[in-house]
Amino acid sequence: MKRLVTLSKDLNIKVNSSITEFLTPDFVYLEVDKEDTFYMKQKKVKKNDLLFFHQGKNVYSPISGKIEHIIKQQDYFGNEKTYLKIKNNFQEEDSYEGSLNTTMILTTDISLQIKKSKLDFSRFLNKNSLILNGLFDEPYLATIPFLHKYHAQELLMMLDAFATSFSISNVILYVKEVDRESIESFLQFLNTYPSIKLEILPDFYPLAHPVFFPKYLKLTPDDEVITSLELFQYYYEIVKARKQDFVYVTLTGDAITNPQVLKVKIGTKLEDVISILSFETENYDVYVNGLLNGVKSSISSIIFSTSILGIYFMKRKEVLVSPCVHCGKCSFVCPLRCNPYQSVLSSGKIRDDGCISCGLCTFICPSNIAIKEYLKGDVYEK
Repeated sequence: MKRLVTLSKDLNIKVNSSITEFLTPDFVYLEVDKEDTFYMKQKKVKKNDLLFFHQGKNVYSPISGKIEHIIKQQDYFGNEKTYLKIKNNFQEEDSYEGSLNTTMILTTDISLQIKKSKLDFSRFLNKNSLILNGLFDEPYLATIPFLHKYHAQELLMMLDAFATSFSISNVILYVKEVDRESIESFLQFLNTYPSIKLEILPDFYPLAHPVFFPKYLKLTPDDEVITSLELFQYYYEIVKARKQDFVYVTLTGDAITNPQVLKVKIGTKLEDVISILSFETENYDVYVNGLLNGVKSSISSIIFSTSILGIYFMKRKEVLVSPCVHCGKCSFVCPLRCNPYQSVLSSGKIRDDGCISCGLCTFICPSNIAIKEYLKGDVYEK
């Protein structure tokens, strides 16, 4: 394992301290395919109605309204996908009969609710440690710190409940040293959960990555890692007994004057909320989930889902790509000992399955070569 890096930030890009809500879209779009099993029996739907089974998961309606039709459009990777379009009736009719309160539901025994739940908890069986990965890597991404800021108590409560339910004695919460807001949020409640230890890690990239994180900490199969986002979903399903129908997403970048964290309904199109942003220029590019390991996309192809943590609007810059100077920096900086330099020399004909697409090789390249793409194998073969 080689060295990690600390990324510099443009201090002029600051996210608003409060969350912006957009929970009443005219339409939502839910991905479907021909292999799905459909459960809905009529076009009218309520919030939390079970609609279909897609890629191993049940999909529920995030709004009440009427199913319109099936549409085809590109996703943010540029692949053509099929979506179920639902029109919002703005009635918020809900198939769930419990509390609609969005604040934390207090319960006397969450462990009992876990045991009664029909969710699959096999991942937690026979574990020595339960590790919460509360890290984030990408500059300007505020989604995770905001989740901690507004839901620290719920996350600690769930972490403690899982440890109790599955007799896990070693429980550790990890955050980065630069994430002061998360540290302060958790410290408010940690005295209530003495079994949970808070550990501070250096601000290294790509420490938060699910592949690199356990390698850095030298974890074993007896240690179970869970992310803050996963834990929050468990909170909704177990304690609130309902599906999470919204996501937190950071909208940021040097092309906008009002970066912010958005609370938005799953299935909402970005183009339907773009008016809340103020742009400095019309000459910008859009990236999903990061500048280093994200993907360049377009506003019209982005539909909010649990896979999107941030959207970056960056001023377009002219980048001059020149031939490789054989400096070897790309291979030196790789945190997982891949050989990006060799892939560049072979025009992408050598694939490295160890690559986690962290983007450091591209970031450090003095010739501005998109080295990360070469590591996918055969990408540049003519």
